[in-house]
Amino acid sequence: MYKVLTKIKQKILTPRKNKNLLENTILFDTDSVICTDNIGTIIYLNHTAKEKFPLLNLNSPIQIGLRTPLFYEAFDNLKNASDNRMSLEISVHNPSEQNFDVIMIKSDNAYYFRLHDITEQKKSHTMHRDFIANLSHEMRTPLASILGFIETLQGPAKDDADAREQFLNVMYAQAKRMKSLVDGLLSLSRHELNKHIYPTNTIELSEIIADVTITSQPLAKPKNIQITNKSDATPRHTIGNRDEIFQVLQNLVENAIKYSNNDTEVTLDILSTDENWVLSISDNGRGIEQQHLSRLTERFYRVDDARNRKEGGAGLGLSIVASILSRHKAKLDIESEVGKGSVFKVIMPKI
Repeated sequence: MYKVLTKIKQKILTPRKNKNLLENTILFDTDSVICTDNIGTIIYLNHTAKEKFPLLNLNSPIQIGLRTPLFYEAFDNLKNASDNRMSLEISVHNPSEQNFDVIMIKSDNAYYFRLHDITEQKKSHTMHRDFIANLSHEMRTPLASILGFIETLQGPAKDDADAREQFLNVMYAQAKRMKSLVDGLLSLSRHELNKHIYPTNTIELSEIIADVTITSQPLAKPKNIQITNKSDATPRHTIGNRDEIFQVLQNLVENAIKYSNNDTEVTLDILSTDENWVLSISDNGRGIEQQHLSRLTERFYRVDDARNRKEGGAGLGLSIVASILSRHKAKLDIESEVGKGSVFKVIMPKI
């Protein structure tokens, strides 16, 4: 760090002599590098700083382009400190929130700032923390239920045949819920590991959507829901993994069945645009309020927590769908209206 900042100082003092060296070491650095005089007027900034903070300009106060009180408090403290170095973490709204690790160094009458963008690291940390918290919450409820019933069966209901039958049924349902959660997590983990590996096989979508229609019939029967495939057998080719696209469509159809009313219809179809195939799954169900649509693919996110628990959902199905489609360079589009149903569209490129 000191070596790099010394080169900035050399540029300020003897710009022509050190121009080529500095262009390679600082000007295109991936971190934002800024230099000011002792009152905060900018006397140097590199390309990254200009891109990250477009309001920063030479010969202008740094306060204009970097509006973060914590930064200026540290700057003022550094001016009066015996130490010539200070580090801190700041958040900047630029316009969305970004996070930076900052190193400040004073030398003579100049101050040097290096800002390392840690926004993605912070997001990853937050997601990991939330994931652990959600997973703990999801597992705790069925485990507590099972343990409670076991204790009851070992004690007060030990000789009660009716209670034993009732409790065993509840325990079985809770165990199935836990198994579904574990299976979903394993599936999601597997797809996340492969998300940067683009498939190379040619697959035929008409055949896949026909198979999904057939395999979904038993799931729809208890609610008397009709599964209809409106597409014909015309070959429609794309690049992908057949089993994974089958899983995507199966998950979407299962969701449609799960959240649809009895005696309704779930329709599958394949539409065509100039560049893409659009596989649609539509239902006449309860619909989803608009504020939830953008968050449906988040892990463990539920529109209606009580309803989802009753239906047995773990909140991972659409996360798995999104992960698979990301690997296929495909997109998921969701349209919904409360009381009228939803349409989930899988958009895949033609070949």
